[in-house]
Amino acid sequence: MATVPRLEDYHVSSTYGFLLQDPLTTLPDYFQPWMAVANRLEECIANETIRDEIHKLPLLDHTRLSGHKALRLAQVVLSCLTQGYVWSDGEDGIPTVLPKQLAIPYAGVSEQLGVPPSISVYSFGLANWKLKDSSQPPSLENLEAIITVRGGSHSNWFYMNYVANEIAAAPGLAAIANAQQAVKDGNIQGLSGALQAIQASIKQIQSVLSRMNECCDPEIFYSKIRPFLTGWDSPAFKTKGLEGLIYDGVSKQPKKLVGGTAAQSSILPSFDAALGVQAVAGQKSIMELFAQYMPPPHRNFINAISSGPSIKDYVFSSGNKQLQGQFNDCLAALEQWRSYHIQLVTRYVVAMAGKSQDKKFVKHGLAGTGGTDYMEFLKKMRDASK
Repeated sequence: MATVPRLEDYHVSSTYGFLLQDPLTTLPDYFQPWMAVANRLEECIANETIRDEIHKLPLLDHTRLSGHKALRLAQVVLSCLTQGYVWSDGEDGIPTVLPKQLAIPYAGVSEQLGVPPSISVYSFGLANWKLKDSSQPPSLENLEAIITVRGGSHSNWFYMNYVANEIAAAPGLAAIANAQQAVKDGNIQGLSGALQAIQASIKQIQSVLSRMNECCDPEIFYSKIRPFLTGWDSPAFKTKGLEGLIYDGVSKQPKKLVGGTAAQSSILPSFDAALGVQAVAGQKSIMELFAQYMPPPHRNFINAISSGPSIKDYVFSSGNKQLQGQFNDCLAALEQWRSYHIQLVTRYVVAMAGKSQDKKFVKHGLAGTGGTDYMEFLKKMRDASK
């Protein structure tokens, strides 16, 4: 009989989802040169001193980082500093080489964590948060980014909306395991409750996402936040004939790494795996690419769900109309979420592409920050949920 995954075996929480719980907010004294620049990152980008500040940094020994949480914060810091360094002079001013002060520790820390040295949901989003008031629950209003790159309060709201999405997804992830256990046990009542919890979680994710417009202006997102999420497989690099970014002291060959994109999140792939949603033609290779930017435990969790007891097969072989209806309600919620996400992307990216006045970034609207044709990708994933 197939095995039911236990969340704690894969660094997943029924309260915080894939988030790092209680992340560090500062590094030890030895690494304060990194923190000093990161804490002034927006200012340094605005006054065009960020590259000078990074060139003045010492080459710190990343092996002196102790513990998983220190590694995670170091990766957040190095991701932010790298994005600031690469994109501070706009698309025409992108460098060919990342200085060794960033490149060597960034590559080293990322290798220890099992992910590429590039900004991603994992390297930047899942450990870049704190509570404003530790005595209160982690609501959207009580969340704050440790580091922002560009966009001020709009940036903070954008990042924390994603963190709140992770928290909203957490009960659904727990319900997936409960649903598979119910299948294994032949527990129809337990499966019914788990399916209802999965649907409620997906709906709550959409509810959180719908609050994006409260404090994140589309123009600021498009012109200030989005460019600094872009990777080295972007139109700006391709236009200059660059095969990627060289990491000084790490490799003489350029690394062609994608930027941060919600498609690197483990949330929807987990629900897809649980509900038997299959990627349509042409999407599987893209999903496999984005999965490389997830840490091994999260990738393994998705695989464990896929190889666990099949909820879909059990529901439709049972002949139980109530279960079938609840299962279809989950699929409908997933499709509705993806449809709403397309609307949000249309407002924040497509509509802004022709309106932005920032001449430093004119090419990034041609592709997603993950390097894909984002609308085609999103629509195919939505259609797969039907």
